[in-house]
Amino acid sequence: MLSRLKLSQKLWFLTLSIVLILSGGYYAYFSTTVKSQLKESLLKKGRTIVQTTAVNLGASLYLTDSGLIQNLMLNLENDQDISFIYVTNPAGDMAYGYNYNRNLKLINSALNSNQIQNYTKDYLVLKQSIFFHDEYYGDVIVGFSLRWVNAQIARQTRNLIIVSVVLALILIFLGVFLGNRISNPLKEATETIQNYSQNESALSLRLPVKGDDEIAQLARSLNSLADNLDNNIHELNKSKKYLETLFQLSPIPIIIADTLGQIEGVNESASSFFGVEPSVLIKINLDRFFQPDDLNAIFNRIIQDMQDIRGFVTTLRMTDGTKKVVELNVSSHQDELNYVKNIIIAIIDITEKIQIQREILHNQTKLQRINNELTVKTEELEQLSTWNKKNAHNLGQLINISQQMMRSTAANEILQKIIEDGRRLLEATDCAIFLWENKSDKLIPSVVSSEDLRNRLQPINQENKNLIWRTYQENEPFVFDSAELSEKEVEMLGIRAASRFSVVSVPISEKDYRFGVILFVKYNHQNYRLEDVHLLSTLANQAAILLDNMHLVHALKEKAVSLEKAYGEVQRSQQQVIQLQKMESLGTLVGGIAHDFNNILGIIIPNTELLRVDANGNNSINRRANVITEAAQRAADLTRQLLMFSRNQDIQVKVFSPNQLITRLSTMFKRTLGKEYEILLDLDPDVDDVEADENRLTQVLINLAVNARDAMPDGGEIVIRTFMAKYKPRADKFAREKEYACISITDTGCGIRNEDLDKIFDPFFTTKSVGKGTGLGLSVVYGIMQSHKGYVDVESTVNKGTTFYLYLPPTPRKFVEVQVPPKPRGHAIPKGSENILVVDDENMIRDSVKEILESLGYSVTEAASGIDAIRIVQQKKRRYQLAIVDMSMPKMNGVETIRKIRELDKSIKVILSSGHIDRDKLVPADLKVEGTLPKPYRIRELAMKVRQVLSQKAAVVS
Repeated sequence: MLSRLKLSQKLWFLTLSIVLILSGGYYAYFSTTVKSQLKESLLKKGRTIVQTTAVNLGASLYLTDSGLIQNLMLNLENDQDISFIYVTNPAGDMAYGYNYNRNLKLINSALNSNQIQNYTKDYLVLKQSIFFHDEYYGDVIVGFSLRWVNAQIARQTRNLIIVSVVLALILIFLGVFLGNRISNPLKEATETIQNYSQNESALSLRLPVKGDDEIAQLARSLNSLADNLDNNIHELNKSKKYLETLFQLSPIPIIIADTLGQIEGVNESASSFFGVEPSVLIKINLDRFFQPDDLNAIFNRIIQDMQDIRGFVTTLRMTDGTKKVVELNVSSHQDELNYVKNIIIAIIDITEKIQIQREILHNQTKLQRINNELTVKTEELEQLSTWNKKNAHNLGQLINISQQMMRSTAANEILQKIIEDGRRLLEATDCAIFLWENKSDKLIPSVVSSEDLRNRLQPINQENKNLIWRTYQENEPFVFDSAELSEKEVEMLGIRAASRFSVVSVPISEKDYRFGVILFVKYNHQNYRLEDVHLLSTLANQAAILLDNMHLVHALKEKAVSLEKAYGEVQRSQQQVIQLQKMESLGTLVGGIAHDFNNILGIIIPNTELLRVDANGNNSINRRANVITEAAQRAADLTRQLLMFSRNQDIQVKVFSPNQLITRLSTMFKRTLGKEYEILLDLDPDVDDVEADENRLTQVLINLAVNARDAMPDGGEIVIRTFMAKYKPRADKFAREKEYACISITDTGCGIRNEDLDKIFDPFFTTKSVGKGTGLGLSVVYGIMQSHKGYVDVESTVNKGTTFYLYLPPTPRKFVEVQVPPKPRGHAIPKGSENILVVDDENMIRDSVKEILESLGYSVTEAASGIDAIRIVQQKKRRYQLAIVDMSMPKMNGVETIRKIRELDKSIKVILSSGHIDRDKLVPADLKVEGTLPKPYRIRELAMKVRQVLSQKAAVVS
């Protein structure tokens, strides 16, 4: 039928068809768009209201405040678009309802569904879960009426119909008019247009071109357009395939969702990331993984602000309940009206990166704490080192003062030496010595540092008691500062008023005989320390001994005058007594100072070991710790030599062969003395065994070997021999010649001068240069040989060499079953969890022992004195399995403390510790202790001894 129509009719019919199609399409598109926009507008409003209400209801349900819930809901009830409201609690029961009775079926359907939105004929139903601090508190369901939306759609439809009719009429008129105008030129192109073909890959429409009029130009343009469309369609197909491949192969998880959060597309990386199949994942809403606040922020930025998001860090909830820290990059896809159609989310998993950063931050914090602790430890060690140097200097000065005092011949000279040299040693301003006067029963200020001080002082008796009288009566030293003395005492002591000062007073006494009191005062300086008190007490004790000796010498002289016939013998006896008393007083001095050194080393050595442990492999810190340890070890060796000189250490005697001991030591000598020294042995196999302390005899041989090495700086031979020999001591004219087991050590060095041979065994005598020796080596050798009832002799020729002979009483050979000590099972330091009480008057030693034991797992309680220890045990706040008790403590010593502890709790095991312990003299035979521990402590020795004592049952460890 159409073939019979004219071109103008066809154009008219075509125009009418196009008008109808365009009108119908425009009507359908317009009505659909308007309806969609109206529904989307209502949906956006509803989502905003529901999300805001859910956030506010979270706090109200958490607080269970029904009044607050009512106030929140009243605002929603006034909204004309809201038809009903229903709120549930975590148990699923109704917490609030508004016009819900008629819609219960719709509400229950929404509650049981996973969808957050649903359209019905009359309502838009929105559901939102309520969370507060990531905890679920119920759901809120709001029904919005669609009456207004439907009314708007009807009104727009009517307007659209009117506009479409008017537009159709206009187009029909124009179509007819234009059809008549262009029908003729298009007749030739009619067949071509009617016969065009179209396939899937190209647009095969080509119009014939004739002439240059508008129809021809239109034909050319259409042909060119067809070519371009063919090329563009081909390129688009290629790009589409490329983008689809790139999307699926991307290692970054990518999600494509609509503006309501519904997932529409994912790649394989996203499926692997969430652990969900792609077909299942696209049915899930984003709020299943994202936190509501984060999701709202993303939608607001993308949809409302039309801005992309880069580097948004948040946490996502996985399907298995775990959380991952991610970095989000979000963009949008917009339609032709610039409305956001989709959002594209790229996810970067940074959970491991955050964990690494946290670990780095934690390690940095830990390292900073360790560095701070190391800094504190280093400062403490530097302070201890400074104190050690000062104490060493003071020790040297004290020895020098003691030697000068020994050479004094008058009591006033001795006291004046204390005032002059002691004042410089202790940095005192005013010094005074009060001596007891029997006639007046008073303490008289006999020797003072200045006449001005003498004018301020007055005699002290029982009526005007003060610090001087208390020191004399109690026979104990005291230290006070300006805040601890009354104004009357300050005036009586001659101290200048309105001054900051520190005062120390020590008694001058020997055993039970008291001579007087020494008073030292210094102004505007640091307070006197315990080491200062020890130094001054040592000087006072030395002065008391010398004063007593002078009284004895005076008595001996008077006796010598009356006994002229025995003058020579008395004179020799007098010299012997003086020498013995000098050695005794020097031994007392050295022993006391060595004990203080031991306490200091007991702080340095364990703290250095703890510093090495805390260094965590830091080579710089380990190197400094090794230097400190080596210096402390040298100081400990010196202290042991001083203690052996003062005879304050145990002797553990056993029978052994000197040949076996020398054979073992020769290997060490060859390794340590140097390759330039040749060690030769000439050992008599028939030499008898000796009964001695193997450790002390080892020290004797080491000291003599080191002296031999020092005598041969360019190398040489050291010959060690053993043989049986008869010997008579030169110093004892009444001794008989006996047979001894002899050990000789010969060198080829520089020898000893004849004038020095009689002095080499004196303490602190040395022919070495300053810093090369202490002068204690041979005196220690002499003391050890005497303690073993043996002798030491020497022969020397200058520039040829020296031979030392050691004579020890032989022990007849007998069969002795050799007990092989069990091999250690391992090198690990044993640990435990028991309660331990540490009793020591030195704060730093207690802190070090506590830190060591607590690092091994023990629970440690500190006691600063025996009295504190008794109080702690009496309180019974915890049961102690072990007590480590220091032997030397003020007021209550270690023996008394142990007795009191045993009276309170017999089950507590005890380790007795000291720098120098002679158990036969200091520890009563009836006092049983489970173990002893020497100072200074070392971590391994302390841990092994503690574990050994705690593990034993009934046996007593010595």
